[in-house]
Amino acid sequence: MPFISSGAATLADAAIAVHRVRVLLDAAVDVAAFSFVAVAASAEPLAAAVQEARLHPGQWG
Repeated sequence: MPFISSGAATLADAAIAVHRVRVLLDAAVDVAAFSFVAVAASAEPLAAAVQEARLHPGQWG
């Protein structure tokens, strides 16, 4: 007889997966920032005026 139901095990696996994805997404912001600095990228393309002038579908304005 199993100690927990298969539904509970599936839910636990899903919760762990969500946590791991959240950790990866948090790290992705730091990695992008460090990569930006490492290649001495220009911040001009990220300026609000540039972003508002060239809106694309899904882009935040």
